[in-house]
Amino acid sequence: MIPILSASLLFVPLALAEAPAPMVRALSAYEAPACQDIAALSPSPVEDLGWVVDHVSQPPWAPMTAAQCLLQLYPEETRPVAERWVVDPERAGLARLVFGELERLPPEVALPLARAALAGPHAPILERRLARSEDPTLRALVLPAP
Repeated sequence: MIPILSASLLFVPLALAEAPAPMVRALSAYEAPACQDIAALSPSPVEDLGWVVDHVSQPPWAPMTAAQCLLQLYPEETRPVAERWVVDPERAGLARLVFGELERLPPEVALPLARAALAGPHAPILERRLARSEDPTLRALVLPAP
């Protein structure tokens, strides 16, 4: 491992030599900047944030913050990869993050994500969340119509 000095003084793996270094440093900070500020660090923020989700494991909040920024700033572009997160048994943390964002996502993104997740391994978690949803369209996916 090659240490890279960041705001949090963490060690970053050698694989990050090809990484979007300013973005990784910003995401590694315990209190990361706003998503818009993180995205501004890259000429291709969707690709670079996706790279962070897939390749950065430490600190653990870095890939989660990157995923959250993808969902918040680029929901349409992120939908295909988010659909994989919600059905992958190894990505429970990312699935839960997606579930937490569903009500804030555009319906054309939220509904397909919820439907995919309801057919996946994290369905029981999502069913409980959707049953309490303020969004009637999302809630209707798990509760019968009155």
